[in-house]
Amino acid sequence: MARAVARPFDPRVVLLQVVLAAACGFCLNRPAASAAAGVAIAVGLAVIGCRRQSLLLLAWTAGVNAVCQGILLVPSWGVAGAFVVVFFVLRKAVPLAGAALLFLNGVTVSRLIAVLTSWHVPKPFVLTLAVAYRFIPTVAGEVALIRDALAMRGRPLSLRSFVRAPREMTECVLVPLMMRCTRIADELAASATARGVESPAPRVSRHELRVGARDVALLAATLLCAAAVVAVEFV
Repeated sequence: MARAVARPFDPRVVLLQVVLAAACGFCLNRPAASAAAGVAIAVGLAVIGCRRQSLLLLAWTAGVNAVCQGILLVPSWGVAGAFVVVFFVLRKAVPLAGAALLFLNGVTVSRLIAVLTSWHVPKPFVLTLAVAYRFIPTVAGEVALIRDALAMRGRPLSLRSFVRAPREMTECVLVPLMMRCTRIADELAASATARGVESPAPRVSRHELRVGARDVALLAATLLCAAAVVAVEFV
């Protein structure tokens, strides 16, 4: 008997998670609040099915907060204090990284377009965001292919290689990457044209935007977590 596949969470709920997670990165200053936000976002990632990313975010949250607390035990760092600040910046970046992971893993391009279209967002903005959403992962894949090609030629893509031959390694990476980016841009433009992006008719979507019981539960949990994080920060 075939196993029923759970319906993905409503993208509007996930987008609310993204907004709240990004707001935490700008508003939180207390270590306890930052740690609570990191744990809450990690739980949110696990709920939408991204368990590996959830564990990575938990490890980042625990490691960075532990280092920051250890730094505070030292009275003065002198000149090294300029480098110590990096860890506090990384602590504030935990919610921002969580927001990026939620967006990339919780919202597909087609569902994002469906939501923005239902909100009557201007068409040029929707198209720009959709193309950028598809372009960035594609470029990351091209970088991985370039790295494999360089490794096969005995020139591994590493910090040591850049230090030993910065000009040569930069050329080996940038030239093929720029050529591939040009071709990818042409392919995305052709794909958009084939899908009738220039048609003046209203767009329709095969995705049904419907809030179910799972979405309501996730929304309630998200708002409770946000309220708890705000309480830890300001109370």
